[in-house]
Amino acid sequence: MIPYVLTLFFAYCYGWLAKRFGFVKNSQFINNKYFVFTVLIGLILFSGLRYLNALYSDEWIYRNEYSDIGNMDLKAIFSLNLEPGFALLNWLLYKISPQPQLLIFVCAVITNALIVSTIARFSEKFELSILLFICVGYYMTSFNIMRQYLAVSIIFWAIRYVNKGEFKKYFICVLIASTFHYSALILIPAYFIYKKRAWSKWTILTIISCIVFAVSFGTFVNILAVMLVNTKYSTYLSSLTEGYYGVNILRIFIFIVPLVLLYIWRKPLKIKYPNSDHLVNLYVIGTMLMVISYNYVFIARIADYFTLFGVLLIPKLTSIFKKFSFNQLIYFGILVCFLTFFYYQISSSAAYTSIFST
Repeated sequence: MIPYVLTLFFAYCYGWLAKRFGFVKNSQFINNKYFVFTVLIGLILFSGLRYLNALYSDEWIYRNEYSDIGNMDLKAIFSLNLEPGFALLNWLLYKISPQPQLLIFVCAVITNALIVSTIARFSEKFELSILLFICVGYYMTSFNIMRQYLAVSIIFWAIRYVNKGEFKKYFICVLIASTFHYSALILIPAYFIYKKRAWSKWTILTIISCIVFAVSFGTFVNILAVMLVNTKYSTYLSSLTEGYYGVNILRIFIFIVPLVLLYIWRKPLKIKYPNSDHLVNLYVIGTMLMVISYNYVFIARIADYFTLFGVLLIPKLTSIFKKFSFNQLIYFGILVCFLTFFYYQISSSAAYTSIFST
């Protein structure tokens, strides 16, 4: 538990310094690059030097398949039942070193660099966004499902193209992300939902659709059974049909509460941040997916593509009111709630182990 707490403390403190010594340029706030880089290096080292080799975990599989993929011919790796981008990355890294820790470290570099740089560019409360990134569990989740988080981080970085309405560049980013995890392809049609006005009819339709989906989950599983049979996702299918566990209700609650506040304070948010609709839309979709994940835990992985944008959106709630004291109260409330959730998570998580202690 202590290593996780120290990492959070380190990241938050240097994140605060990045904001404290930032400056305004062309009407845009720029976080201090030195302290942003310090936060990034700390997160990379903690993640990249880990050795959480739990039996049959995703990381355990990546470590054990590293040499198998690395010893194949280049043509052979593209015939694998594995996303080509990740297979190629694995193959190239093996030519540099046969130690699978290199794969772990490089994935940590790419994932954290894309996420932290995006937070630094688009968050006015860099330290709070970093705290949310860690406390909600995204950072630690990237330790295990590395392949998908390469895709998640690319999508997160591509938010700049959503802001500018540059669909072609966004589309290319999604295609690149899909070479690491095919699930990223769902972000192509999602682009057109981003552009909708927040809390409009589509929002109600999305919420109702997700509720109906959750209620008719069994029927959906039967349909999915036909689609996924004899694919690499058949293992996920078996867990669906065998009544696999869902996400803890507390984890769902931690997404629902901010969503309710976003609705209640939608008018002051819109006044202060008129271009925040796409972030709200993303968060609505992600939260509804989290509700569905109460039946099936793996849907929460898909939700991460959307809810991760909450680290940019939620901090905006701390500056939408005229009274500074009320904004500070909101800030403090966010700290207390998410730090409590963080403590709950790490108290039941596996102890951190680095390569130096194995």
